[in-house]
Amino acid sequence: MKCELKFRVIFEHFADAICVVKNGVNIFVNNSFIDMFGYDQEEELIGREVIEFISPQSLQIIIDYKDRCDKEEEVPLVFQSKGVTKSGKIIDIEVKASNYEQSDKEYIIIIARDITEEKMHEEALRESEELFRKLFENAAIGVGLISIDGYPIKINAAVTSMLGYTEEEMKKMKFTEYTYEEDKNKDWVKFKNLLEGKYPYYLNEKRYVHKDGHVIWSSTAVSFIRGSNGKPQHIIAMVQDITKSKNAEEELIKAKNAAETASRAKSQFLANMSHEIRTPMNGIIGMMDLSLMTELNSEQREYLEIAKSSTHSLLRVLNDILDYSKIEAGKMKLEELPFNLKNVMDEVLELFDINAKQKDIYIKLILDHEIPKVIIGDYIRVRQVLSNLIGNAIKFTAHGGVEVSVTYENFYSRVVKERLSQGVKLKFKVADTGIGIPRDKMNKLFKSFSQVDDSNTREYGGTGLGLAICERLVSMMGGDIWVESEEGVGSEFYFTAIFRLEDIIDERAGKIKGEMIDIELINNVKKNKKVLLVEDDKISNKIAIILLNKIGLEVTSVVDGRAAVEILKKEFFDLILLDMNLPYVDGYTIASKIRGKKQHINNGTPIIAVTAYALKGDKEKCLNAGMNEYISKPINTEEFFEKVKKYVE
Repeated sequence: MKCELKFRVIFEHFADAICVVKNGVNIFVNNSFIDMFGYDQEEELIGREVIEFISPQSLQIIIDYKDRCDKEEEVPLVFQSKGVTKSGKIIDIEVKASNYEQSDKEYIIIIARDITEEKMHEEALRESEELFRKLFENAAIGVGLISIDGYPIKINAAVTSMLGYTEEEMKKMKFTEYTYEEDKNKDWVKFKNLLEGKYPYYLNEKRYVHKDGHVIWSSTAVSFIRGSNGKPQHIIAMVQDITKSKNAEEELIKAKNAAETASRAKSQFLANMSHEIRTPMNGIIGMMDLSLMTELNSEQREYLEIAKSSTHSLLRVLNDILDYSKIEAGKMKLEELPFNLKNVMDEVLELFDINAKQKDIYIKLILDHEIPKVIIGDYIRVRQVLSNLIGNAIKFTAHGGVEVSVTYENFYSRVVKERLSQGVKLKFKVADTGIGIPRDKMNKLFKSFSQVDDSNTREYGGTGLGLAICERLVSMMGGDIWVESEEGVGSEFYFTAIFRLEDIIDERAGKIKGEMIDIELINNVKKNKKVLLVEDDKISNKIAIILLNKIGLEVTSVVDGRAAVEILKKEFFDLILLDMNLPYVDGYTIASKIRGKKQHINNGTPIIAVTAYALKGDKEKCLNAGMNEYISKPINTEEFFEKVKKYVE
C-alpha cells in the first residue's frame, strides 16, 4: 500500500501529462493530463478511449504506431501528434508510450507534453530563416558570407551575376583572386584596420575583374560577424555595381576638363585679342592726346576731340564684344561714380551728329528738368546702351530723324548698410521715324546673335549682340527694356535705370564724370629723376617717352625683357614702367627678378605695369607679381601723369 501511495503521489505531481491505458481505455490520469486537455476532474477522463483525445488528422499516426508495436517492429520511443482538448482546440503534443505487464495484464503508460508553443516558435523561426534566405538570394545588391581566410561560404545571385562566376566556382577562390590588381593593396590595408578593430566596418570603392576579363567598379561595405568571445568568425560583404555611374562620372570629368580647356583657350583668345586691339588703339589715342597738347586753332581742336571721343566709343564697343562671355557668366560689375547726365547725353549725341547730318536727318535731345544734375551710377554702361539704341535708330532711319528723351520716373529712399541711401528712377526713350519692326519679328530683338532680318541679302549689317547686351546691362542697373514699333512708321525703344543720389565727388578727377577735362601739364617733378621704360611697341614707346619728358623725367628706353634685366644690373632707376608682353623675358619674370631676395637689382624701385592686357584678373595678376601700380592701354593721359608723379615727385 505504501508503494502504491508513493507511486500515485509521484504521478499526480509529475509535470508532464500521464495516463495509464488498459485495453485502449484510460484507467488513470494525473493532474497535468487533466489540465493539458482542459478538463475539470479525473472522472471526466477515466473509462474513455484514449483515441478520443487524438486529433483525427493524427489518428493514422497512432494506428500505424500500434500496428508496428503489435508486429514487434522497432518504433521510436518518442513521436509527435496532435491532441484535442475538451473545447475542441488542437494542440501539438510530444508522446512517449511504453508497455508493461502486471499480474498477467498489459498496460500502456503514455507520457505527453504540450509542445504547441515550441512548434509555434519553430514555425516562426523557420519562416524567419526562409525570409532571410529569400532576402539574401534576391537582394538587388551582392551579399556574401566569407570565411576569415577569404573564401566565400555563401553568396547570392547578384554577386554571381555581377562577376560571371557560378557560386561553386567562387567558393574555390579567395576574394583577392577577382580583385583588380591595383586595388589589392588598398583593400588589404582597410581589411587589416578592420581586423585590428580600428573601425566597426568600412566602405570602399574598388574594382573587380569579371570572369571574361572586363573591369567592374563596385561600392563595397565590409563588416564582421563576431562570436560570443568577440572574435571575428565570418566576414559580411555587401557589394553594389557602380560601373555605370563611375563611367558617367569619368565622362563628366572628361567633359569638365574639355570645357575648362575650351574656357582657358577662349580666355587666352580674348586676352590676346584684347591686347592686339588695345595696342594700336593706344597709339591712336596717345597721338590724339599729344596733338591736343600742342597749339591748335578751335576748329582743329574740335575735330580732334570728336575723333578722340569716337575712338573711346569704339574701344568701349570692342571691350563689350571681348567681355561678352563675362556678361553671359554674370561676372560683370557696375561702377558707381557721380556724373552729370546732361553732359553724358550731349557727348553721346555729339558722337552721332555727323552720321545724322550725312543722312540728312535730325537728332535731338529732350531732358526732364526735374532730373538731378548729379546722379551716381555706371555712366559708361548708360552711354553704351544709348549708343547702341541711337546707332540702330540712325541706321534704320532714312527720313525724319531721331529723338532722345529722358524723363523722371520716381524718387526712392532706403537704408543701405545702416545709412540712408536716396535714389531716382529714370526712363530713357529713343524714338525714330525709320522702317519699323514687323510684329512677328519683335521676339528676336533681345536674343543673342539674332536679327530681325537674318537673310543673306539683308540690307543692314550688325552682329546681333547689341540689344542682347543692352538687356543684360539694363537689368543690372535695376531697370527694364522694351520696344513699341509699327512697320513703316518707326520704333520707340524704352529702358529704365535706377541711380543713387549722394554728395560724392570724385577727387581724383577733380570734376564730375561726363564733363570735359583739360589736361594741365604742371611740371612739378624734381629734376634728374630717372625712369626705365620697357616697351617693345614703337608707337607706345614713343608716346610714353614724350609724356614722361613733358613732366621733366629722364627716360631710358629698352624694347625687350633681356635688355631690361641687363641694364637693371648696372644702373639704378627711380621708377620702372613695364610692359607685360615682351620678347625674350616677359614683364612678370622681370618683376620677379627685381623683387626676388637673391637678385638685389633695383629691389625697392617702384614698378608700374603698362599693358594692353586689361581683362578681368589682369590687374590683380600684375599687383600679385610685385608691381606697385597698373595702367591699362590705351593710356588715359590724366591717369598716367597721376600715377607716375605719385612715385617721382
